[in-house]
Amino acid sequence: MLLKEADFRSKLNLAKALCLVGPRVVAICSVLNKARNEMAHTLKPLSSKWKLEFERLAYGSAKRRKENKVHALNETLEEMFLNVAGAWAHAKFHKNIAAVVDQHSERWTKKMATKIKEHVLAGDYVQGDPKLGYEVTLELLRELRQEKP
Repeated sequence: MLLKEADFRSKLNLAKALCLVGPRVVAICSVLNKARNEMAHTLKPLSSKWKLEFERLAYGSAKRRKENKVHALNETLEEMFLNVAGAWAHAKFHKNIAAVVDQHSERWTKKMATKIKEHVLAGDYVQGDPKLGYEVTLELLRELRQEKP
């Protein structure tokens, strides 16, 4: 309910604070919002200043932009959109994985305990290693997929 009342910058800052988006996505969203605001308040077309900033964010350094062809505004906006959409898809994927692990937490925990024992016995256990969690989660997902009717 509160998020419906929040402005765009607040929502973006919240997404950043929750590590849902990285600095590049924050920069893209911020610049797009500023350009949109300028156009909405002045009723003028998109200025070359914004087009250059879009190019920089979409394609990187000035050197890289010079090596590439000149991009149409639609191509540049599409590239920026793909960066934002990729971050959104990544966050949604991790949210879905977390929900599955939460739903099957007892099973996941037993698998993790077994995996830790295996690594301790093999002498290669590293406390806090995220690879173990990924391995256990993948095993669980494979089993759940096979159990599906």
